[in-house]
Amino acid sequence: MKLIVTQNKVAARQIAAALSNCSQKANFYQSNEYLVVWLEDGLLNGLHQKSSQWIVLIKAIQDNTLESDGVFKQLKQLIDKVNTIDILLSRLSEQLLVFWFLLQRINKTKVVFVKKVYLMNTSNILKIISKSKSSNSFHRLVDLLSYSFILSLDFKEALNQRVFFKTSQTQVEFDLLALALIGYLKRLKKSFKNQDKEKLYKLELVVMVNGREFLINSTNVFSDKQMAISLSDKIFFNGWVKIDKTTTTQKQIVFNKPIGYSDILLPVYSSYLLPLDQFYYELDALFDNGYISNSFNSFIDFTLKQKRLLSYRLKKVVKDSTFDTSLANLVHPESQSIANKMSYNITKIPFNVSFKKSLGFTTRQKIIYNQIVKGHIDRCSHKVLIRKTHLVLQGCNQEFYLEINQSVDSWLNPWVRVNQQGYFVNRDDQNFQNSTFIVKKSRVVRHKAQRLDLLQILKQLDQLVNQKINKQTNKSVVFLYQSLYKKICLTLQELLNTQNISFNSQGIVFSKQIKQILKMFKHTDFLNLSYVFDLIDLINENPDKNIDLKHIKSQIHRQYSCLNSSLEKAKINQIIKNHNCYKCNSESLIKSSKMLVCTNKYCLWKMPLNIHNIQLSLAQSLEIIKNGKSKSTYNFLMKNNKVYPAYLYLDYKAEIGFDFHLPYLESK
Repeated sequence: MKLIVTQNKVAARQIAAALSNCSQKANFYQSNEYLVVWLEDGLLNGLHQKSSQWIVLIKAIQDNTLESDGVFKQLKQLIDKVNTIDILLSRLSEQLLVFWFLLQRINKTKVVFVKKVYLMNTSNILKIISKSKSSNSFHRLVDLLSYSFILSLDFKEALNQRVFFKTSQTQVEFDLLALALIGYLKRLKKSFKNQDKEKLYKLELVVMVNGREFLINSTNVFSDKQMAISLSDKIFFNGWVKIDKTTTTQKQIVFNKPIGYSDILLPVYSSYLLPLDQFYYELDALFDNGYISNSFNSFIDFTLKQKRLLSYRLKKVVKDSTFDTSLANLVHPESQSIANKMSYNITKIPFNVSFKKSLGFTTRQKIIYNQIVKGHIDRCSHKVLIRKTHLVLQGCNQEFYLEINQSVDSWLNPWVRVNQQGYFVNRDDQNFQNSTFIVKKSRVVRHKAQRLDLLQILKQLDQLVNQKINKQTNKSVVFLYQSLYKKICLTLQELLNTQNISFNSQGIVFSKQIKQILKMFKHTDFLNLSYVFDLIDLINENPDKNIDLKHIKSQIHRQYSCLNSSLEKAKINQIIKNHNCYKCNSESLIKSSKMLVCTNKYCLWKMPLNIHNIQLSLAQSLEIIKNGKSKSTYNFLMKNNKVYPAYLYLDYKAEIGFDFHLPYLESK
């Protein structure tokens, strides 16, 4: 018998009329082969009308307080007769969510496979999920979708829909099928007892995607680490889900046909989820570190947030004529030994060469992408969250907001090292302990011969940064120093990849125009290197034009230094109008001609109204960022060598969208 769930009684009546010998019962229609129920009037008796009601119902289900409820008994009797469920809905609604939770409560020992789910409009998912600001809302959605982890691929419009998870801070796009599979894995994890831990680590999930086979090993999935994906040597035939009931060591999911579109790879994590784009970054890091062999000789499509489609072949990425052939020397020498151990022919992707210039990305965008795509981040001490315009690293009870897509200064990665031969080494590499931090200095130092010896500079800067790091015990401050000193090396590496730079065994030779740029900024600190990137972009885009560098510099300076004064003024006026102190939130704020002052004797917070005009030196800026405040107990953040009151940005980062050239430390 099959169960058909409809949106309302009218839809149920229409479906029942189309079926043969279908008679009406109390709250459903029944024939020899079908049960047709509706969620609006009869079955749930109006519980759909308010979200608070179905939340209460869910809580009652979890607390086992529905045993005597007539709805529960009625639904249980229906489910006992049902083998397959077809859900025919015009939208995924609250009623359906309740229905899924009822299934979760009923089917402790029996698995109900939802063969087809028709979703005509997934926009309502956003409305439902956004009603709850807690992170549990999207875990709830994962649990719900786990009961329909097999979706019919005949209805392409439903499959191509995306699920949006939205809170007050972020809106992230997920793939419906990926969510369903993740929920399925989570349920499998819960089904294992403590005595079955050994079996748990043998569990594996095999998924066919576009005719290619991916094996997801649960050893990493269920231990909150980066998932491991590898090509399987096994071949599975077409068919629905295969579950070997004779053993619990292996479960397999195989789709009966290739997925309808190419960009559906599965981000599977047990504790939290990353959007599909971020998963591509992780996947690229797996390729880069030799976890996946280059026998996977087909194109991998990366869908970036800019909606640009990139593709490259792993076999040819180093040999491609569009890249500087000298950069092939950056291929890690240990990659071959790793390949021998894994019996794979692994190609090590050179650092910072994953883009073709014809794709139209700017120099700064290339660096940002490559820093993110390599996955060089301390996963042991920080949790990665993704915002609409920010990557957030959470750790040490602090948050570093690193803005992406805007400026190269925004993504400062401290976890890349270079070994004695000058090869870039990932933090997860076995030679990480024997390598040297890539660090950066406050300004570019040019030798008399106009030549920079990269390795010599790295050696000198390594000593400098270690001196500062050794004096610090706070990991957050260490993170900051490492980020600051690495910036100059990003600059050097970018200069390597420009057409105006030649590379040889002795060092880097600058072109005439690049020398002019560096000379122009020789008296400024490293923050102004963002101007250098803009100038390099302009030169590369206009190779035949005589560019007035001084004029360009003034234009860029105005672009970076001008803030939206109307937004600032609005925020200040809002605080003044409400008389609420930013620090203690008490209504005791008064305004003088130059100062905002809190009269609460336990707070005494104050802020000068012209603070954004103060110019600070590098040392002063570091002191403010390190401590989170100045001697006058103000809360600051720094931008373009200027300090601003923190309240203007902490709560309105996404709205204002300015470039943050340094990660800032918020004292909580």
